[in-house]
Amino acid sequence: NILLMSQLGIATGDALADVLLGKAYPSGKLSSTWAKWEDYPHVGDFGLENDTRYKEGIYVGYRYFDSVGKKPLFPFGFGLSYTQFELKNVEIFTKETKVSVKVDVENRGAFAGKEVVQLYVSKPEGKLDQPYQELIAYKKTKELAAGEVQTAELTFDMNALGSFDAKEATQILEKGYYILHLGNSSRDHQVIGAVYLDENVVLKQLHNVGGIVDFKDFVPEKPVKAELPEGCTVVEMSANMFKTESCIDRSPKLDMNAVARAKTLSDSDLAYLCTGGFVDAGSQSVIGNAGMQVAGAAGETTNRFIGQDIPVLVMADGPAGLRLSREYGVDEDGVYSIDEGSMGEIM
Repeated sequence: NILLMSQLGIATGDALADVLLGKAYPSGKLSSTWAKWEDYPHVGDFGLENDTRYKEGIYVGYRYFDSVGKKPLFPFGFGLSYTQFELKNVEIFTKETKVSVKVDVENRGAFAGKEVVQLYVSKPEGKLDQPYQELIAYKKTKELAAGEVQTAELTFDMNALGSFDAKEATQILEKGYYILHLGNSSRDHQVIGAVYLDENVVLKQLHNVGGIVDFKDFVPEKPVKAELPEGCTVVEMSANMFKTESCIDRSPKLDMNAVARAKTLSDSDLAYLCTGGFVDAGSQSVIGNAGMQVAGAAGETTNRFIGQDIPVLVMADGPAGLRLSREYGVDEDGVYSIDEGSMGEIM
C-alpha cells in the first residue's frame, strides 16, 4: 500500500501513527493521476529555453488518460479507507439551469470512514473537441459508522460546462446529451443518466485579444466515447433557460500611461519585468530565503526600478502557510535570513 502524507507540517508524525494504528483512518483522494512513465503524453516542447508550446491543449491529467484509454496506476480521485461504501438510490432533477444528483452513501464495512462522491460529465459530440469526461461536482460525507447511510446531494450549473469556440470567440453549450457518471474516482463510476439540451447555446460573446499560435493542439486519433445505456434517466433542458452575456464592452481598458512608460524601457528592462526578481550572478533561486525585499519571500518582481515609478511586488506563497523568515538582518545589499536552514513558514 501507498500512504501519501503530503505536507502536513509538525503534526505529520502523530497523524501517520494514528492512521497506521487504526486510531484514525485515511479518507483523502488523489488530485492527480499516477501512471507509468511511458504512458504519460509526450507532446509539446516544455523546457526549451526560448519558447514553450503547450500542445496538450485540454488533454491534461485524467482528461488525457481517460480520453485515450490508457489505464493509470492510480486514477484521479482515487483513495482507499479501512471500509467500503456503496452508492444507491440515485435521483436526478433540475431547477432552471442547475442540475442536482441525490444519492444514498452506505458504509458497507466494519469500520468507520468517510467517502468522497464524485460526479463527472461527458459533453456531446459536436464541432468542438471534448475530453471523455470532466469532474463537475463532488461531496464528502460525514463520518459514517458501519452500516450508516447518508444522503449526499451534488449540484452544478450547466453554465459551468461552457466551452470556448476560438473561431467565433464565444463560450457555448452544444446541443445533445450531457452524460453523467457517478462514483468515487475517474475510473470507478457508472453512468446514471443524462441532461439533454435541445439547442446550441451561446453563453458569452467574447473577443480575441491575443495573437495566432504557430501550432495546433493535440487531439486523440481514436478518442474514447461515452455511451448512454438504454433505460437511463434523461432530463431535458431548454436553451431558452440561458442568457447570453456580452463581455466585449467590459474588456479591460489599457492604461495609456503604462503603455507610454513601457515604450521608454529597453528590451532588457522589459525582459526583467517579465522574468521576476533575481541576481545575475550567484544564486538563481527564487524560493525559500531568496527574497531581496522581504526575507524568506517565495518570489519577487524585479527591483531594478526602485525609486522610480515601478514598484516591487512581493510574493508570499508557501506550501503550508505564509513563507517568511521570522529572523533576518539588513546590510548594504538588502535583507537576508539569519537562519539559512529554516523555511520560515508562518501558519
